[in-house]
Amino acid sequence: MPQGLVDKGAISQKILTMPMVYIAGPYSAPDPIQMFHNIKAGIRVFVSLLLRGSAPFCPFLDFQALICELGKQIDIDRLYNYSLAMLTRADAVYLLDGWENSVGATREVELAKQLQITTTTELLDFTNSDNWPNRSLAMSLVPHAWRRLTWNLYEGAHKHGIKGKWGNNPQKYDDKLMRHREKRESGKITDKEGIYHGPAVAWNALVVEELRIKKKARE
Repeated sequence: MPQGLVDKGAISQKILTMPMVYIAGPYSAPDPIQMFHNIKAGIRVFVSLLLRGSAPFCPFLDFQALICELGKQIDIDRLYNYSLAMLTRADAVYLLDGWENSVGATREVELAKQLQITTTTELLDFTNSDNWPNRSLAMSLVPHAWRRLTWNLYEGAHKHGIKGKWGNNPQKYDDKLMRHREKRESGKITDKEGIYHGPAVAWNALVVEELRIKKKARE
């Protein structure tokens, strides 16, 4: 194990603060030669970002899965969906030249904007990642509590679905926050449906903050 990455079983600060950068740009092309050039451009940026201290995700390496025996079972929708799933976990999106002419890359940029993920066309130095918001840092710092929070969300999605539409009344979620807090302080860990009270306090606080941010943006 390289020195400085893992120390006495603990994940190092270097790993925890390393931003994940998704590489978006034109991939397919009518001309096979142009498609190979697109792949080369994506891989070149992947190496550059890696050397600059980020953890880049490179869809341009997908061809390696396609040439193996099971690759024939992979269709284009599966590739698109898996790439978009990885994008939702990114801290930034690097845009290759010509991205605006790519249907797939345009869709990726729209998703990034929706999720408030930074997009850039500059090969930035990520070795000092203190200035980059790391979306997975909270998960790394409080993994057990985060797992309970995501369990609550899973249970909620299973029963009610998650659409991200909570109305415009933060007071409703302030009230929920207080109810869960009172239950947690009384010593109860979960409710009768298995929802954890502590993480529910945190989640409702986040929803309140989200609603207030959106309200401020509309003003």
